[in-house]
Amino acid sequence: MQTRGVVFDGPEQIGGDGQRSIPSAPATPPAVQPVTPQPTPPPAPENNRSDDGFTRALEIMELCNRHGIEGDQRTAMLKPEVTIDQARSMVLDALAQRSVAHHPGFAPSGPQIVVDERDKFRAAACTGLFLRCGLPLDGERGLVTTLEGCGWKVDRAHDVGRDFRGYSLRELARECLRKAGQSAGGDPMEMIGRAMTVSDLSVLMSNVANKALFEGYASADETWEIWADGSGSVPDFKQNTLAMVSEFDDLDEIKNDSGYKYGDRSDTKEVYQIATFGKMAAITRTTVINDDLMAMADMYMSMGEAASRKIGDVAYGVLTANAAMRDGKALFHADHKNLGTPGALGEATIAEAIKLAGLQKGLKAKQALNISLQYFIAPKSIEGSAEIFFASNQFSADDKGSTRTNIYGGTRFQRAYDARLDEASPTAYYFAGPKRKTVRLFFLNGNRTPWLESKTGWTTDGVEYKVRIDVCGKAVDWKALVKNAGQ
Repeated sequence: MQTRGVVFDGPEQIGGDGQRSIPSAPATPPAVQPVTPQPTPPPAPENNRSDDGFTRALEIMELCNRHGIEGDQRTAMLKPEVTIDQARSMVLDALAQRSVAHHPGFAPSGPQIVVDERDKFRAAACTGLFLRCGLPLDGERGLVTTLEGCGWKVDRAHDVGRDFRGYSLRELARECLRKAGQSAGGDPMEMIGRAMTVSDLSVLMSNVANKALFEGYASADETWEIWADGSGSVPDFKQNTLAMVSEFDDLDEIKNDSGYKYGDRSDTKEVYQIATFGKMAAITRTTVINDDLMAMADMYMSMGEAASRKIGDVAYGVLTANAAMRDGKALFHADHKNLGTPGALGEATIAEAIKLAGLQKGLKAKQALNISLQYFIAPKSIEGSAEIFFASNQFSADDKGSTRTNIYGGTRFQRAYDARLDEASPTAYYFAGPKRKTVRLFFLNGNRTPWLESKTGWTTDGVEYKVRIDVCGKAVDWKALVKNAGQ
């Protein structure tokens, strides 16, 4: 519809009075401004998932509280730029510095051994058993180390083991079961049997047995070490040989028109083989029920003494057995020139022994060895008369009817008296030169102490123990040994 030349684009509007009205023209729309693209912010680190760092701070504070990190170190870790991983590394560094400060001169170099509650229980119970048996803690390095690891000083051992010292073995068995998380009730015989197999009771009993064994071994009064060599060692039970090399040829005078000649040495050998000696014993449930701890300790001390005694038997057995040497003749034989004229100990018999040893010659019989006798070995039967002789400053000389100085008295000879020699002869005595030239004892791998092994008994109700020693003795040579049958 057209009216006065005006074109209506929009619809007509009718007002309330019925009059038509023309809508006003729309305003000009504002110009659209171009939008500048903003860079996408980088993703937050994985450990800083909270925009305000609150979660990160909480984790770092928890780390610090757990490890006792305070002051400037904590403040440095809470800085916004420090991530959780960096904070953990800073905690480790702080702990390392703290360890060095507490232990000057020692830097942490690896895992640290920590003594747990079971170790503490074993150490305290073992200390109580040792004290109850009268066994010393000296030399018990493993136990001392455990005690020190628990914060206990060895000089307070009585305090450490005081509670367990009053325990009977039956009470100790129940306590071992409780520590192992096992039932401690039931019939005593059954309860102790269980304790011997599933708790520390067998370990504690073994500790007592080992300690008593070595105390007995060390306390045994043996004399063989005075004159014999105990340094021999062999790796196995096969026959072994001991090589003997002759003296070197005498040197020749070298004249202007003569040259040097090669010297010569000969050799020979002695053959020996070690043997095993042993016995068994057991700690039974009856022993535990009867609380026979002292009897048990005495038994194992006796086993240690028996092991030491066996070594002495082997050493003196070389003298008394008088076995054949490499030439097929007995150790003490007229052909070996090491048998003195039978007679009581005195000036003449000693002088003869010194002469026999000094004039011995090497394998090639080219020169005298000048062996010096150092030891006097005799049975208990003549110890009294022999000591009177050696203690005398003078002795009577029947041929001159006057007294003269006893040149063999005092400490001229180291002396050993042993009852083993009485069993062979109550009158015979011996002289010996340097140890390396007389009798040598050989041990398996050089181990001179007895072995103690244990296992749960099958034929007995308890724990069986086996003690053994591997040893043999051999005369290195006959030249440094002299025997007199006495009278």
